[in-house]
Amino acid sequence: MAYNKYQAPDTKDVKMRKLRKGAFYTLLPVFIITTIRGTVRTYREKKWVKKGLAIVEEERKKYLEEKKKGKGKNNDDDDDDDDDE
Repeated sequence: MAYNKYQAPDTKDVKMRKLRKGAFYTLLPVFIITTIRGTVRTYREKKWVKKGLAIVEEERKKYLEEKKKGKGKNNDDDDDDDDDE
């Protein structure tokens, strides 16, 4: 009765199926986690780039407004004194 649960050794084909199945179930969670992580990183990076572009655009508008205001004024720093004599 000691040999009631005896099973014959697996064939080469069955061993390969078990190995492939084990590899698939081992690598599937890693693949899923990596994909989700990459998607989240991409989303965050896009959001940061949009914020950065908005900031740059705002600074550009401020610069152009200051430039327009400055055009009417005479920004001559030279007081026509020749001090190099």
